[in-house]
Amino acid sequence: MLHSLDELPQGSRVCLYGSGRFGLTVNDLIHHRRPDIDVLCFIDSFQDGEAAGLPVIRLERFSSEGLVYTHILITSSAQEQIQSNLARYDLTGQTTAGLAAILESDTRTRFNQLVEAGVLRIPKFRQIIEDTMVDIHKQLFPDEPLVSDLFFRILGMDQRQQSEEAQKLYGLMLKPQYNEDRLITSHLCNHFLDEPRFKAAFAAAVEGLCSFKDKRWRMHVLCWAATQAAQLEGDFVECGVGSAVYSTAVTHYLEFQRMTRSFYLLDTFVGVPLEQLTPEELTLRGKILYKHEETYDLVKKRFKDYPNVKLVQGMVPDTLSQVPSEKIAYLSLDLNHIKPELEALQYFWDKLSSGALVILDDYANSILYASHVREYNRFAAEKGVVILTLPTGQGLILKP
Repeated sequence: MLHSLDELPQGSRVCLYGSGRFGLTVNDLIHHRRPDIDVLCFIDSFQDGEAAGLPVIRLERFSSEGLVYTHILITSSAQEQIQSNLARYDLTGQTTAGLAAILESDTRTRFNQLVEAGVLRIPKFRQIIEDTMVDIHKQLFPDEPLVSDLFFRILGMDQRQQSEEAQKLYGLMLKPQYNEDRLITSHLCNHFLDEPRFKAAFAAAVEGLCSFKDKRWRMHVLCWAATQAAQLEGDFVECGVGSAVYSTAVTHYLEFQRMTRSFYLLDTFVGVPLEQLTPEELTLRGKILYKHEETYDLVKKRFKDYPNVKLVQGMVPDTLSQVPSEKIAYLSLDLNHIKPELEALQYFWDKLSSGALVILDDYANSILYASHVREYNRFAAEKGVVILTLPTGQGLILKP
């Protein structure tokens, strides 16, 4: 099995069985990387033709052409079938490790050449290339035929051009793709930010509320968790509702009104009871953060078309017993102070279905919420679970 073009002997004369993306890419690689190798033609099981300036020869005709070649490389995923086809004409083809493996091998070779040429003067640039290899092509240069083609061009430049191109590529790779809610990343995230279903849910959630328009990643997490929970037995519960931004996103995303389960929203709807705050919370965050206008009527209006969304007004934990559910599939905790959140988690823990999702909105929010990390980790250790810390500051628990 061929894993790399470097395994082919000097001066080889090859025929490529398969003229699809795999075959065309290998032909391109040979052209750039192994100019000592002659590609004579493509072979096809059924038809003649032309591809990349080379003849495509039907297998039956190829068997009688009398071409002088050293290797038939199978450049198709249907390798077993092609071996069988060749055997009918007493021909033998060399299988290949697959396009991804050959591309990775070639990219590693190109990378080493860049190092030797002194292109990678920026340490972080070298590390990024080393980490991404073939993925850099797909993510940043979708119009380029090959990663190696990009490297090939850079190698042909003088030192000044090399430095400029390297810095430009480095800048492209680090260009922020998301910069909201104190989260900045160059990772690709448009695939969920631009999803029509998510965009509609987000728009419904933040309608008339400017302060939540920078929390798209948080809402993506909630919509994802709710989607998983919808496959489980049990109701949904949110402790800490405020203006119902998060619960609106979830219900809109799932079309919750069509479901045969209930969503219980527990809150005072007038802000955080200051008597529930710990001295640490009062010291770090003060009182001003917890004041907001009464939101019960606003939330009730938001869910007027959702008969299965139930509002429970009052302080947690006093109102927990008003949730009659014996099974819970989704639990969101966002009361902004640790004591009632822990009491709610403890109350619902045995009611959580296996695989149920618990989202802790302020788990790792900031140093101002240090007690959340400390106390939730203590609870998780007692229950034998581990909390997943998310870059949004949220925490995620899966009930065993």
